[in-house]
Amino acid sequence: MFTITNEVAKLITASAAKAKGAKEAEAKAVELIVAQGGRGHHFSVKGVKSKLITKEDFQAIQALVAKGLLDPAKFALWAMDSKLAASKGLQTDRNKITSTVSSYVSSFRGKVETEWRVKNPEAVKA
Repeated sequence: MFTITNEVAKLITASAAKAKGAKEAEAKAVELIVAQGGRGHHFSVKGVKSKLITKEDFQAIQALVAKGLLDPAKFALWAMDSKLAASKGLQTDRNKITSTVSSYVSSFRGKVETEWRVKNPEAVKA
């Protein structure tokens, strides 16, 4: 089962922040994940269901991305329970933010899988 190290966690947040050094942080995170045996599909609901990653680690990745991508107010809305957001009339805004975070996670997952394929061409051919 794949687990997220503290170093990778920091790099994921830094890569999502889109600040100076974000591309380098993302490349390093992807490299470390692949070196640890990670593949793109590990970072998905399917990966959780297949027991490739725990639900808690997958949720932690989503939170790390959200922390990097969003300002504190948007992060609070993203982290809010959907029923509470709906009761406050914020569900549409929360859905948009959640979509942004999900899109980044999907893109990151693709980069991990691409790197894994580059590093393991024999396995890809099999």
